[in-house]
Amino acid sequence: MKSPIKSRNLYRNLREGILNRHYRPGELLPAEEELAVSLGVSRGTLRRALDSLEQESLVKRVRGHGTYVSEAVRRNKITFLLPCAGEFGVAQHFVTEVLGGVIEAALELNCEVETPAISPTNHSEDIDLSKLFNIRSSGRVVMMGFWFAKVFPFLVNSGCRVGFIHDGTYQAKQHKQTLSRWVVGEKDQETVAFRMMKELIRRGSRHPAASAKILLEEDSPMLRGFARAFAEAGLPLANLTMLPEGEEIVSRDGFCGLQKKHRFDGLLTMDAFLYESACEAGWERPAGLFDLLQRNCRPSGENVFYSEFPLRKMGKEIARLVNLPSYAPGSLKFTPEIYNHRGEPIR
Repeated sequence: MKSPIKSRNLYRNLREGILNRHYRPGELLPAEEELAVSLGVSRGTLRRALDSLEQESLVKRVRGHGTYVSEAVRRNKITFLLPCAGEFGVAQHFVTEVLGGVIEAALELNCEVETPAISPTNHSEDIDLSKLFNIRSSGRVVMMGFWFAKVFPFLVNSGCRVGFIHDGTYQAKQHKQTLSRWVVGEKDQETVAFRMMKELIRRGSRHPAASAKILLEEDSPMLRGFARAFAEAGLPLANLTMLPEGEEIVSRDGFCGLQKKHRFDGLLTMDAFLYESACEAGWERPAGLFDLLQRNCRPSGENVFYSEFPLRKMGKEIARLVNLPSYAPGSLKFTPEIYNHRGEPIR
């Protein structure tokens, strides 16, 4: 009975030689009989090793010519879209975490990842579609947010697989037909709003204030979450003060004026500058910050708590789904964790 050990060892040695460029891309290997003699193995052992290398696309057998070292290994490619080259500076934490998840999936699936920046100016009206020219029906694209809405028709016409991650805003309804073609991951804004408001109420707030653009949307999921928390606590939703977003409140005096007018005793915000203004004004009541910065960069203090979506998990799962052999459009929601000022989960 022939042992597979020799062929496995030979496979590893030949593979190392190919990857280290001892055998160069496109090189014709010696004939099997000659190569087997030079390596001190039988032709059967050599053929089994070459079979394994061919399955890995590292060599290519051509009838009547011989065995060539592959010039390239064909792998599925995931295209992770960036608005501009400076995106890592603008939204470093969010982009890096999601992209990190995409890369983890690519490693497990033996895929490649490319990150084209499609706008020279970071304006959604100034998109260079030539950067996407190589995307075909076999392509896999992952992107974050409705900033990319202008490329939706291009991607639909390309017929490629798309994984799309968004914040759960009203724009999802506007693009419902397009999104139904893709794998869509949504941040569950209703759940995060419910859990954050519940924690604020647990900490003693009865007349809270909140500041977030999504609150002003029609059928806002965040407002629905707040309403659930108020109902569970037996409080009227009328106790909620919705603060405007804008420069007029991103100052100590502006914040003091609003607090004096509305007399709120707790704060939930997506605006880091608003929280800084509150601190400058001597705010010592409970405050919840929605998914703002990296945990070790956030403001500290026992009165502060945070929400954080599993960005890396989101990127990894979406990338995995667009690479399934049987690709199927669908949607899933991601829920956040809530942390106290020490970074410990609040259950």
